[in-house]
Amino acid sequence: MNKKHLKLLLGGALAALCCAFVGTLLAEPSDDAQSPLQSAPSIAERVQAHPMTPARQRLNDQRRLFTRVDQALARSDFTEARRLLARHDTDFSETDAWQDWRAGYHALTDCLEHPGAESTAAGQRFVDEQRGSTLRRRVRRACLK
Repeated sequence: MNKKHLKLLLGGALAALCCAFVGTLLAEPSDDAQSPLQSAPSIAERVQAHPMTPARQRLNDQRRLFTRVDQALARSDFTEARRLLARHDTDFSETDAWQDWRAGYHALTDCLEHPGAESTAAGQRFVDEQRGSTLRRRVRRACLK
């Protein structure tokens, strides 16, 4: 049997299975039995949203701050980017989880605003030391091109 015949055979079997399933969903339920659709909990009943805890709010605040840094860099507003990074340094200095982002955005800002040997060396250090950072590629492009 060649591939074409196998695809036709599997396609027909899949279509028959789908028709049988739809048929059971559309069939009239008996008076004493609940239909599968009535007994199954709705998605809203099964899925509950995560509550906004103080820890989640803090993470969300940091994410928003870095989004604003990114937007400032896109506009070449280096003063605003540095102001936001300084704010992150003071407001969230104890947070090590975002340390690579702070360092990466500092390196990006330096390379974009003052390209030269010093910012290139700082960018190279970031690329060498922060192997798992999501900003590594951007720093490499901005500083080491």
